[in-house]
Amino acid sequence: MRVQQLTPSRQTRKGLHSLLFLILVGLLTSCSALSLTYHYADWLLFWRVDHYFDLSSYQKPVLQTHLTHLHSWHREQEIPRYVAFLETIHRHWQDGLTQQELDEIFDQYAVLRGRLGSQVASESVEFLNTVNSEQILHLEEVMQAENEEWLAELGEDLQTRKANRVERVLGWLRTWFGEIPPDQEQGFTEVIEQYPDTIDQWMEFRRYRQQQFATLLRSNADSQALEKQVHDWLVTPEKDAPPSYIEYVSYRNRNLKETILAIDLMVTPVQRQHGSDRLQNLIQEVDHIGRH
Repeated sequence: MRVQQLTPSRQTRKGLHSLLFLILVGLLTSCSALSLTYHYADWLLFWRVDHYFDLSSYQKPVLQTHLTHLHSWHREQEIPRYVAFLETIHRHWQDGLTQQELDEIFDQYAVLRGRLGSQVASESVEFLNTVNSEQILHLEEVMQAENEEWLAELGEDLQTRKANRVERVLGWLRTWFGEIPPDQEQGFTEVIEQYPDTIDQWMEFRRYRQQQFATLLRSNADSQALEKQVHDWLVTPEKDAPPSYIEYVSYRNRNLKETILAIDLMVTPVQRQHGSDRLQNLIQEVDHIGRH
């Protein structure tokens, strides 16, 4: 039976890529919470994969071995890179961001994601080759349920989604900047509201990828071919994507950068120092994680 190519990759992608994102926005969490989450990352990922596949007794030790190895690799090889990456952000942040600096940050983040995706692909093959047809059906049911949950959480209509987004971003900015006076909050709100709603495009491509994934799972491939397919699915999703997705990603990233730069221009010196202090604390905590 063919491997569920995108399975652990999806599971691991959801987990470890989310972990990378957690580190980058770790200012939202306490240092102790970040350390605890990372310490148990392999077990959290194991639980998530089980949720997607309803693992058999044979699969569980196979998966756990590879997740443990992946976690060790990540701590030893990648955490120092995250520290260097966060130090770059900190250096650029202190005197205000420029377009060139923001481009550099996005490029470095893409490299980190690519390295993680490559390692996940390597660690996924043995497990994926054990996935059966019933588990693929189970995965499809879980993914469909998640799609419905995502849409319900984000809001079905445009105005609700915009309001929810403004609330989420303002909450994050308060954590990052500290106190935000009403007039500044209004300015932030106007900038956030100008960011285009791309949920429909995102969901369309999400479903496309899920369908692509199911098709791959039901095909036959040897381990070498499977690893390459998982790698491409994780690291270069645009490789086989429809032109509409490529255009969407470019449009989204361009608008995201414009939004970040617009917000950065409104930050006061006191708020910038507040963010700098929190970022420095995060750097120290991530460095601590890598050393223990």
